[in-house]
Amino acid sequence: MPAIRAFCAGFTLLFAFFASCASRSGKSFVPAMQGYNDKLHEVHILNKDLLEVSGIVHLGGLRFAAINDEDGELFFTNLENDSTVKYRFKGKGDYEDLAKVGDTYYILESSGDIIELDQSFTGHETYKFNKKNT
Repeated sequence: MPAIRAFCAGFTLLFAFFASCASRSGKSFVPAMQGYNDKLHEVHILNKDLLEVSGIVHLGGLRFAAINDEDGELFFTNLENDSTVKYRFKGKGDYEDLAKVGDTYYILESSGDIIELDQSFTGHETYKFNKKNT
């Protein structure tokens, strides 16, 4: 009898999970904003390496710089010509955000450390987060 109860409970949970997935429409939420016409939007499919973007910087026009969440790679994407260039700045990690000041890019790690990239995007300097001063 306990095996039948366990099976029924498991089946019920599995059914509930799939039923909730089926109710998803696949559309993202678009808030009502005055002056925004959601009929004029464009959809761009990004490079699969950008599946988990942690930080993004608009460079003007349809150009963006972005980092993925874990691989230590900086991407430059131009949506006008559908091109993407990738630079590896560091190995595996947990990268949270990207910022650009002048011509210099900074990457925030989950530890609080900040990585400053050199102009070639192949070298970097890391500024350690000092937890003692917080």
